[in-house]
Amino acid sequence: MTILLTASCSRGVRMPRELAVIDSLMDIKPDSALALLGRMDSMPMRQSDRMYLELLRGKAMNKAYVKFTSDSAMLEVARYFDRHGDADQRMLAHYVLGCAYRDMGSAPRALEQYQQATAQADTTSSACDLSTLMRVHSQMGELYLRLRLEELEKKEDSIAKQLAWQIGDTLSALMLEEQECNYLYNAGKYRECIEKTSLVHDAYLQHGFKKNALIIMIFYVKSYLALGEYDKAKYYLDCMENDSLLVPASRSLLGGRGILHYYRGKYYLKVADVDSAEIAFRKALPDIDLNNNALLVYSSLADVYGIKHLLDSVLKYTALYTAEKERRYHEETGNTTLQMSALYNYSVEQKIASRQELRVRTIRTILFIAIASVILLLIIIYLYWQGKQKENENAINQMKLDVQTARQELSKNMAEAERLSHDLERNIASLHAAEKELKLLSVENEEEKQEHEKKDQQIHELECEIKRLTAIRDEQTQQLHRFKANIKSDSLESSEIVEFFCQAVKDGHTAIVCEKDWRNLRATVECHYPMFHDTVFRNKKLTKDEYRACLLTKTRRFSPTDIEAFVGWPYNFASKKRQQLLKKIFGIKGGAAEFDRRIWDIH
Repeated sequence: MTILLTASCSRGVRMPRELAVIDSLMDIKPDSALALLGRMDSMPMRQSDRMYLELLRGKAMNKAYVKFTSDSAMLEVARYFDRHGDADQRMLAHYVLGCAYRDMGSAPRALEQYQQATAQADTTSSACDLSTLMRVHSQMGELYLRLRLEELEKKEDSIAKQLAWQIGDTLSALMLEEQECNYLYNAGKYRECIEKTSLVHDAYLQHGFKKNALIIMIFYVKSYLALGEYDKAKYYLDCMENDSLLVPASRSLLGGRGILHYYRGKYYLKVADVDSAEIAFRKALPDIDLNNNALLVYSSLADVYGIKHLLDSVLKYTALYTAEKERRYHEETGNTTLQMSALYNYSVEQKIASRQELRVRTIRTILFIAIASVILLLIIIYLYWQGKQKENENAINQMKLDVQTARQELSKNMAEAERLSHDLERNIASLHAAEKELKLLSVENEEEKQEHEKKDQQIHELECEIKRLTAIRDEQTQQLHRFKANIKSDSLESSEIVEFFCQAVKDGHTAIVCEKDWRNLRATVECHYPMFHDTVFRNKKLTKDEYRACLLTKTRRFSPTDIEAFVGWPYNFASKKRQQLLKKIFGIKGGAAEFDRRIWDIH
């Protein structure tokens, strides 16, 4: 068991090293790396090593120009490294998945994966895999070229070129620089094309890329022919045709040596050497299958025979040119149709996926909001109930304290009133006795009469004092009655049923008040003011709504608008109705304020 465990542990350590060696071999010999990876398929390994192996296999297939026929393996790899990989691994996984979609003819998916790959790159890190990032932008440029999006192609090529210079990949950087020559030529900027070609040509030679330096000279030929400087065009044609680097591998030049013969023929046509032009164009026929050679050569031969007035040959090459043009048109139309179909299918799939994702998110959001709302509602109800309980307890305690204080104050006032009453009675008795004595003394003599007048004056003063004390007693009695009325009014206003009606007004839910609540309000008012019912119904019988208006007015808590809302009267009807009730209940005419005052004065 120990030996087996040791062997398995040793194998687990060596596996990443072997994969790393294969990864380093891949840039030099991708075919060999692909073969080595195939031999490792049957080996037992961890999931992380298996995913890394599949990632390297995809990378090797792309480098070895082995086309992908399915995206299943790389899709699994990309999903795995999205969860467990570092930035470079995620970038490589999405890049290879994009290459798989590219080979499968799905340009939209390929572009999406390339863009995801660029989003994974951490360019601020010194360990960022800039080489892979450069290839990603280069591949995006290729796709934009196929889709004929020249501005986007230029943008991606520019980014790839900067990355190539940054990582020291001189050849790739110069080849991307060479693309700018093509942009300038196609834009008709022939002088700028020549200047750019000269710079790139010198750079190729400086870094030892002689064949590339020779191939780029074709832009000299094309530009000088377009500018009408035929001697310079011939000079560069001679340089290219006589160089031994292009002789053994004729197809290393885009369009093969046939493109050189074609431009040689164009040169002869420009200098009016028609026979030499015919010979040159015919030499280009063996490479007719490369690039756009067929269209160029057929068109040029038709021009040559048109100059020679050979109608049959003109018709022949015109027909060949037309057939090739139609073939290319159908091919390009088919490719465009496929691309549009891919774009449409991809758009439909994206919309379906977006709808499903939106639906799931909506359901989750609704569930979350519902649960949160229920929890929040329960918390609010609990807190409101606790607050109400505490508020009711505080109100009851305060009411008890107020009643106790009022009783004490009432007892004091009653005792004081009794004391004043006894003093008054004693003073009256004393005055009566004094009056009798004065009357008896007045008949005796004149001096006694004067004394009697003085006594009368004193009696008069005492009577005034008695009146003053009586007024004080009456005033204190009225204060006592008002105090009792205020206690009743405060108790009524702070009652639970009145608070309920006030909360209904505040929430705008006056319609929720039921018959039970009205009965409760009536019982509470009549309990505090026993004479209220008899006083209101003393003269005439009131309707249910009129009596409810009286009850609401008695509480002193509700405005005319509130009364209209509870009773169901029209807007501004409460003022008029209160004037009518003043006449109906108290038998007098007046305003609504007089009605309110008289209702409040009922005890």
